Amino acid sequence: MSIVALGKRWEETEMTRTKILAICCACACVLLWQAICEGSQYQIHVLDSPAGKGYSAALRINDQGVVAGLAALNYNDRNNATAFYWDTSGVHPTGAKVSGYLTVGLNNAGTIVCGSKVWSNGSISTLPRLYVYGSNVLVDVSDATGAVVGGSYVDTAGNKHAVVWDSTGTHDLGILDGHTSSIAFGINDLGQIVGKSWTDHGMAPERGVLWENGNKTQLDPLGDYDFSSAVTINNRGQVVGTSSKWVSYHQSGYESQYLRREATLWSGGSPLDIAVDGLNTSALDINDCGQVVGCASAYPYGAYYAFVWKNGVITFLDDLGGYAALADGINEDGWIVGQAYGTDKQWHAVVWEPVPEPSSLLVLVSGIAGFGWARRRLIG
Repeated sequence: MSIVALGKRWEETEMTRTKILAICCACACVLLWQAICEGSQYQIHVLDSPAGKGYSAALRINDQGVVAGLAALNYNDRNNATAFYWDTSGVHPTGAKVSGYLTVGLNNAGTIVCGSKVWSNGSISTLPRLYVYGSNVLVDVSDATGAVVGGSYVDTAGNKHAVVWDSTGTHDLGILDGHTSSIAFGINDLGQIVGKSWTDHGMAPERGVLWENGNKTQLDPLGDYDFSSAVTINNRGQVVGTSSKWVSYHQSGYESQYLRREATLWSGGSPLDIAVDGLNTSALDINDCGQVVGCASAYPYGAYYAFVWKNGVITFLDDLGGYAALADGINEDGWIVGQAYGTDKQWHAVVWEPVPEPSSLLVLVSGIAGFGWARRRLIG
């Protein structure tokens, strides 16, 4: 065999080795992803409270482990809360205050939106309004583009429209037919936006909405419910939110009403019930694994329980001994953030760290060992 032929054969062998190694790497990543997504045990950690703040809540966590949330003097003062973020060096203020919605948005670049402000790298900015006498409510910020979504007032009557602010300008997303107001709550990397549309006066009930490529899609509630609201969407197009209806009940000889809620997942437009028998449920976030986090409560009113849901299985998360907790956000690694009521009678920002089940760890270790064996055989 000639030297040229030998060289060509060596190159082809090296290409084959490279391809097989790439496949092994991909398999190892899939196994790691599976182990993370299947983890169903969690360890709770309390985040440091900002100085002088008795109330704190962690609402979002990005894939770098940075947490964004709110803190206030106490629970009753939470409508005057300020956005904070937690990283490996501690807790830090942003100076952005809430304005009507107790929400905070956070992306992987560390940009935080809260109230009417955008915080980025230590600087605060505002965004254009739809109406000269109105104000904005900013709720979420895109990982892919930095686009911000929320709502902006359009008149003196208090009506607002869902808005996306991106590199091309300020865009009014509009409302569903028969409605007077809308707001956007979430945006994914594909630019799909979800929220709700409603009217304070009239017959058209509140509905969840998906805005995509200039089109509006109505997200109907579960069959026995009257209203719907969508809060976030993952990169697979799965939407979570809540279906609700007013229900009557009797207490002390009087008839009253409460809003019965059921966490809802829309996939392909069809609503799926995320139910817990005997409890109200609300879905608040979803990651690309399809893990949904939220809270459940006894109805008509009762303690709150934080949960994570995946493929029909609900796992309740530990609290701090005060018998109340809410799970508000989850990142792609399965870390969950929220708030828990402690024995000190205060709400604290918390993180639930996923601890993979032994079976998932076995799969992961086996996959890594197999990858190492294949690598040695190909290289050695």
